[in-house]
Amino acid sequence: MKYLIITNRGEIKEQALTMIGLSTKRQSTTKIGRFGSGNKYALAFLLRNNVEFYIYSGTNLIPISTTKESFNEMDYETIHVNGKPTSLTTEMGPDWVMWFAIREIYCNALDEGDTTITVFDTSILGEFTHNPQEGKTTYIINIDDKFDMDKWDSYFAEMRE
Repeated sequence: MKYLIITNRGEIKEQALTMIGLSTKRQSTTKIGRFGSGNKYALAFLLRNNVEFYIYSGTNLIPISTTKESFNEMDYETIHVNGKPTSLTTEMGPDWVMWFAIREIYCNALDEGDTTITVFDTSILGEFTHNPQEGKTTYIINIDDKFDMDKWDSYFAEMRE
């Protein structure tokens, strides 16, 4: 299995995963994010597509789960963060693909600073281990056959002139 590990400075707060429109970046001219929706759409995509992922605020795992519900004969899944239901569903961002979710998580990490990206391949390195750290946010995302790290430069223009 391959895991993409994205870390950044600062410990994410649960509200960043639950409140649409909540953004501390809106007034900044140097930040990428500003709408307060990217993290939530990324969660919806990952959950809807059964992608294994973990979010750590410091060394604390933030559990993300869903419950099946229905509305007017339509079935959907409500997203829960740390055991609490949100108003978010896995129906958000129906046209999203994997790299959109990675982009949102990565861009948020860039905005916070001190960003690192690591790929942990269990076929090379053995059993997966993780080392979340105090003062950091860590996303761990299983990217097996879902995201080709060799195409990173096709998705992100970090080194282009």
